Amino acid sequence: MGASPPQAGRRSMARRALALCLLLVLPCLAMGLSLATTAEAPPYRVVKVYDGDTLRVVGPQGNHLVRLVGIDAPETAKAADRPAQPFSARARSYLNSQARHRRVDLVRYGLDPYRRTLAEVILEGRNLNLEILREGLAEVYRGRTPPGLDMQPYRQAESDARARGKGIWSQGRRYRSPMEVKHPD
Repeated sequence: MGASPPQAGRRSMARRALALCLLLVLPCLAMGLSLATTAEAPPYRVVKVYDGDTLRVVGPQGNHLVRLVGIDAPETAKAADRPAQPFSARARSYLNSQARHRRVDLVRYGLDPYRRTLAEVILEGRNLNLEILREGLAEVYRGRTPPGLDMQPYRQAESDARARGKGIWSQGRRYRSPMEVKHPD
């Protein structure tokens, strides 16, 4: 005996839905595109370091300006009226020595208002965002952080560097947050 008309209709609709899903997913898999939204499977190569928290990467999906999420490094000189903050050159140099011309993975958290990719930069299993904090070359970002980013390791890394008086924390009371420099009011 055959299926009743309502059951046959449901089966037919389920088959069409499955076929549609396969038509959408299989081409993505064939082209090697990741279905994940945060973890980037193919590694990127760092081609330029702009400062202690911004770099450019090139990969299979083009080049991207990346803002290291969760941290804020000292500001570099932007104009004659805004000189570089202490440790800005050291933060840039550190990131450059660790990442430039190296292959990295990105854990992405969307875009910032300047259309930069917000990401954790992973080099050989090490989170460079956290390493910069541990070296005392950045502070935890004081603005709004993206959903899904666990800030506890960031706060702990900053706290440890601060307790040891590393980098920016060696300035004591003279230290000014990059956020204060960018937004003095």
